[in-house]
Amino acid sequence: MSYEFPFERRPFPKRILLIFSLQITAFTENNKKRASNKVLNFEAPATPISVWQQLVDFVLKKISARASNTIVGISEMAEKSCIKRLQKEYRALCKEPVSHVVARPSPNDILEWHYVLEGSEGTPFAGGYYYGKIKFPPQYPYKPPGISMTTPNGRFMTQKKICLSMSDFHPESWNPMWSVSSILTGLLSFMMDNSPTTGSVNTTVAEKQSLAKASLAFNCKNPTFRKLFSEYVDKYNQQQLSEKLAAEQVPAGLSQEISTPMKRVGEDMKRVDAVKDMRIDRKQSFPTWLMFLLVSIFGIVMALPLLQL
Repeated sequence: MSYEFPFERRPFPKRILLIFSLQITAFTENNKKRASNKVLNFEAPATPISVWQQLVDFVLKKISARASNTIVGISEMAEKSCIKRLQKEYRALCKEPVSHVVARPSPNDILEWHYVLEGSEGTPFAGGYYYGKIKFPPQYPYKPPGISMTTPNGRFMTQKKICLSMSDFHPESWNPMWSVSSILTGLLSFMMDNSPTTGSVNTTVAEKQSLAKASLAFNCKNPTFRKLFSEYVDKYNQQQLSEKLAAEQVPAGLSQEISTPMKRVGEDMKRVDAVKDMRIDRKQSFPTWLMFLLVSIFGIVMALPLLQL
């Protein structure tokens, strides 16, 4: 009895047909039976069910291999598209910088970006520099990124993802038209607000201002920050130098202010001593003159009787 494969109904590629025929031939030879010279008609093996099982397994392996290759190809295409998009956004950001926002990709991984948000004037965050990270998926811009903040700020928790409509907390609200600059601008605007969200903290205005003053010093301790944002490191060094010079000038000014009253006090003391000396001289000279006067009067009185004689 011979079996005929339904290749006419569903044509397979010639390559697969050739592989099928080679497998069938090898199987029949092992069972010491002759195979037909035709590829599509051959003598039935002792166990035809096992032959069909092998064919089915072989087809499934080929299909799964092709499917995996297709998935890998799609993922590679998506990653290439993501890289091109991020490179384009970085060039646009360098050409037209956004106010109070600085962002740069990691030198080793373009999917990881580092940013610095500058606190706006008139807010508790004024004078603060807030460093954080954005992690983009390979499917960007069709999937949103994850956003976190490293610098203590009094608004969000550090080293934890922030819940935003532009982050991976809400993929349903993500818009592929959004870019890195729009994400960071939205984050800065949301930071100035007091609306509660996942990852937010409640602090007073005084605490936020204190953290803003200490933010630059905190960031400069981070080696990645120092490597990517050297301009802020230079700014911190200048602040440290100016504070040192101011601290050195304050004691000199205080010594001058203290020395001037001391000089005046010394002069006043000299004047008082001079007046005292003059009074002492007067006291010493007055008794001598009085003594001379009294002696003279006494002499004249004693000489009057003699003059009458």
